[in-house]
Amino acid sequence: MAEFDLPADLIAAQRAYLAAERTCEEIASAIPAATEVASGKATIPEAQRTALTEARAERARHLDILYGHPWWATIDRADHLRARTHLRQAAETP
Repeated sequence: MAEFDLPADLIAAQRAYLAAERTCEEIASAIPAATEVASGKATIPEAQRTALTEARAERARHLDILYGHPWWATIDRADHLRARTHLRQAAETP
């Protein structure tokens, strides 16, 4: 991690995004398969649709915060992928 001096608030933003992503995955996994819905064998309850829509909006909000962070302007464009990898590793480390 020493290669990039990651700000604490950027690591927190990555953690918040990852948590929001997990929430989206949990909600989506409880929704019937698209083939079941298309065949009329299942429906998606409105509460699940609403929950997924809200969770996706929250995930997008965290993504905007994450990639709108001013720190990215201090990193050469060619290093962004490596920096994102380091950021994710830092966020996943307790």
